[in-house]
Amino acid sequence: MTIHERILAHSIRTGDSISKSSKAFGKGKNFIHQSIMNASTSAQRMFRLRERLVGLPLPYKGGDPKNVLIIGDTHFPFMREGYLLHCRKVQERYNCGTVVHIGDVIDNHYSSFHTSDPDGYSAGEELTRVKDDCFIANKMFPEVKVCRGNHDLIPWRKAMEAKLSRDWLHDINDVLGLDGWEWADEWVINNIRYIHGTGTSGEFAAYDKALNRRISTVQGHIHSAANIRYSASHKDIIFGMQVGCGVDEESWAFAYNKGSKKKWIISCGVVIDDKAIIIPMEL
Repeated sequence: MTIHERILAHSIRTGDSISKSSKAFGKGKNFIHQSIMNASTSAQRMFRLRERLVGLPLPYKGGDPKNVLIIGDTHFPFMREGYLLHCRKVQERYNCGTVVHIGDVIDNHYSSFHTSDPDGYSAGEELTRVKDDCFIANKMFPEVKVCRGNHDLIPWRKAMEAKLSRDWLHDINDVLGLDGWEWADEWVINNIRYIHGTGTSGEFAAYDKALNRRISTVQGHIHSAANIRYSASHKDIIFGMQVGCGVDEESWAFAYNKGSKKKWIISCGVVIDDKAIIIPMEL
């Protein structure tokens, strides 16, 4: 690692300014400008990350573990600008000590089962941008329970088609540089089921799942739906929640949706005391 990279890495690790980090290595103002101009691609990425970290809130600590924040589909690197900050504000407002990402953390557009844009990002560039977004998300939300989404699993599905053993593939957290994020097909927290919803459709898909298993169910996957629907029996009352999403609908990566009549709903969700809440993001 070059001295320029070490300075930028120090800045990100400590939260110090580039100037202060340069002084820690015995370098002055002229070297700061030189380091930015002469930095390698890796160092320039570190500098971009440092700029994105400025002004971001620290992780929320001390929330009630029974209060659950649900982050919608983010499809990194094609997330709506400001969506994670919206989720972080909601987490604090409702004192959420548990965070669930409902799945499709990443998009994998370059290898999508939809038609990929030949003028879009290369596989390497998209993954680098994904890692940048994951770095920021990890800083804001250090511990997250993730529901595996269909887009998250594209590399593994492609590997299976190519008849490659899973042993050839790295753990997804190792690839994305995430610490403290746990992945599963579904989570059951306080008798509420959280799933991505792969293979489902319809505005009330989560509600249908809740009825089938008679357990309250939260899901994502359907970007144009954000709703809560309850069902009562003589024994219980349950709900199904479609949490919405956090993606940038105008991105070229979602050109396949341009003909749709339904606009995507940018929102996140909260579950408190068996009650569900949806909080849309301002346009």
